[in-house]
Amino acid sequence: MMGWAAKNTRFAWLSLLPFAVVLACWAVDREPPFAITGPVVATDAKPGGTATFVMPVRRDLDRECSVQFYRFLIDGNRYRHDQAAMIMSASAVRAMDERMTPGWLRMTVHIPENAAPGSAMVVTNLSYQCNPLQRWWPIQVTTYLHFRINPVDHETDSGGQP
Repeated sequence: MMGWAAKNTRFAWLSLLPFAVVLACWAVDREPPFAITGPVVATDAKPGGTATFVMPVRRDLDRECSVQFYRFLIDGNRYRHDQAAMIMSASAVRAMDERMTPGWLRMTVHIPENAAPGSAMVVTNLSYQCNPLQRWWPIQVTTYLHFRINPVDHETDSGGQP
């Protein structure tokens, strides 16, 4: 005959099974909810101007994923210029997708006045949280958008005045 302690220990372990299953499901949830799916169209810009980027994207709106991101620009001399740090809730991501063209991302980036001309890149590090476990182990996505910073033509930009 099995004793009271053995019966209760088995029951205690069995009652933890649903929590273990949920935790395991959260742990294997590593698919990024965002990806650039095609070519990026970027406009060149001058220091002090604005570069525009248009790209097809995939957003997984079936999951409730909030995102924190940090964006910076690397100029023609390889200097980093911090751009933005932002947090968006899952509902804000959904609203952005609904208000903009679904499946596309259109964004502008201000080019600092002191940015050096040449080949440049906008780097965005995104940290997604789609379940409670990802507060400590977020899904990481990094995007690299290439474009060109053109030199300022002082003659043309000043209206022809020296």
